[in-house]
Amino acid sequence: DNTASMSRVVEAAAAPNAPGSLKAAAASKSQINLTWADNSSDETGFKVERSTDGVTYTQLTTLQVNSTSYASTSLSAGKKYYFRLRSYNANGNSAYTAVVTATTPTR
Repeated sequence: DNTASMSRVVEAAAAPNAPGSLKAAAASKSQINLTWADNSSDETGFKVERSTDGVTYTQLTTLQVNSTSYASTSLSAGKKYYFRLRSYNANGNSAYTAVVTATTPTR
């Protein structure tokens, strides 16, 4: 038995898996609804970000663990919005989802 020469293997804590299948759908002139798949079992929550130009994003909110939808409200009519999402835990942030867009109707 040569256990004295065995090294201890420690797994590094990791950020959660990224959410998947992000979708955006205009619900009214002032609201876009987002839905996604929760692909992680160890997230603390989700961070939702929005942009009006697809370049500069602002974090809108953080959502609770196991969330799979969000309503972005107080939007302008007839405007295109870009959204992305990531999960997070004490070890960091996941990768972002693919960016999705939706345009609010004018009527």
